[in-house]
Amino acid sequence: MTTPAHFSLRQRLSPAQLIFSVVIGLLAIAGAALALNVYFGILATNSAFQGGYIITDLTDIQRAILQLRNETNLVLDSSTQGFEELELRRGLVHSQLRLARTEAAGATRVRAGLDQMQALLDEFADRVAVLEANPTPEQFEAARPVLYDLLDRLTSLSRDLTNQEENLFFNTVGSALHVQRVSQTILIILSGLLLVFSTLLVLSLRRTVNTEFEHAYHLLEEEVAEHRQTAQELRSANQRLQAYNDRLRVELELARRIQQSLLPPPRPNWDGLDVVCHSTPAYEVGGDFYAYRARRNGNFTLAVGDVSGKGMSAALFMATSLSHFDSAFTTGLSPGELLAKLDQALVRYTKTTHQNCALCYIEIAGKTLHVANAGGIPPYIRRADGRVEELEIGGMPLGVGLGADSGYQAITLSLDPGDMIILTSDGVAEAMSPASQDIFGFDRLKQAVASGPGSGAQAMVEHLEGTVANFIADSEPHDDLTVVVLQVKS
Repeated sequence: MTTPAHFSLRQRLSPAQLIFSVVIGLLAIAGAALALNVYFGILATNSAFQGGYIITDLTDIQRAILQLRNETNLVLDSSTQGFEELELRRGLVHSQLRLARTEAAGATRVRAGLDQMQALLDEFADRVAVLEANPTPEQFEAARPVLYDLLDRLTSLSRDLTNQEENLFFNTVGSALHVQRVSQTILIILSGLLLVFSTLLVLSLRRTVNTEFEHAYHLLEEEVAEHRQTAQELRSANQRLQAYNDRLRVELELARRIQQSLLPPPRPNWDGLDVVCHSTPAYEVGGDFYAYRARRNGNFTLAVGDVSGKGMSAALFMATSLSHFDSAFTTGLSPGELLAKLDQALVRYTKTTHQNCALCYIEIAGKTLHVANAGGIPPYIRRADGRVEELEIGGMPLGVGLGADSGYQAITLSLDPGDMIILTSDGVAEAMSPASQDIFGFDRLKQAVASGPGSGAQAMVEHLEGTVANFIADSEPHDDLTVVVLQVKS
């Protein structure tokens, strides 16, 4: 008996087979979408890694330019012929530019910016060669504005390139992570759908005794094979994800070492002062920092900064803030004027990120202490007789732009031998006890300063760290922690 030519789809296929056919189509479409997601995720990840290397190179270039500027200041201010060290600094910038061009082989825009910087550096070298050939006072005076203009343009170009690469880096990393989450979600959903509909099909086939049983059974076998293939792809994706996580940990460790190298040594050797600095990030990288400088007029300056946010974004803005702070040291500004200049300089970096930098700045001139504050934790003064003074001085954080308009106040105190100055970031006062869910707070901080040893700065730092560690017990810190102690020697 022949089959009528006008049969319907409903007469040939059971409901379970119709559902199964729909699922097959959905799986094919989703599989193609998943393959595209993984492909673009790999591209985004590779771009992110290249961006990380370029950002590191650009940061090194900024530091080398800053060193070149400092050496240029020394040569021009002293009107000496110390051109050998200046040439070494210029050669360092040249080497960093060559390294960055190698890393940015596929980044046409970055290479163009680096080429502009190389041209400016070559012009700088030509100007220095002319000055070295005829080192007269008139030539020094004539070369000063030209050299400073070239250095300013070099600095501006390096900062612009760094900002652009940072934005590109975060966008690509975010895309890679989003692709991974989407891929995992799709695989889980597909596996669940496959199991559900396969079970329905088996139940339907058990009730069906007709010529379509064998055909449906073969379809089921094909779907099981596809399921196994999907499971294998899931395992491969998990392996790639683990490899990516391992590489990300390596990159974060490298970033941590680079960030720690930006900080000066923890114990400067200053006449008449005992200084110890300690900073620990809550994660691999953080936003806390400290900085100090012995100025040419014999004064000693020291600051503790805390960038808003955590992780990589805070670390990048911390490096920018520290770079500007080091540059400001070369000026002869008062504490309040220095903070106002820093506030104005950092605004261009915070417009898009909405970050800021809280910073407390002190300057010691003989036995006199000058304090200015831009939203940081005010310092505590532990007098030699055990009294603790909590200074009340505030100000807008750097990078907001309001401090440059309203100005920053400064207070002046006298110091005696044995007096201590304690600077901390907000990670100390905001440390949380896991048992009581209570924060350490300023009252406990003041009590810890009062009960601490007066035998030296190192002993006080260890006492404060131990007190906070006992308070939070075995819990992980949720914020970066920085403590700086300075004691006036007798």
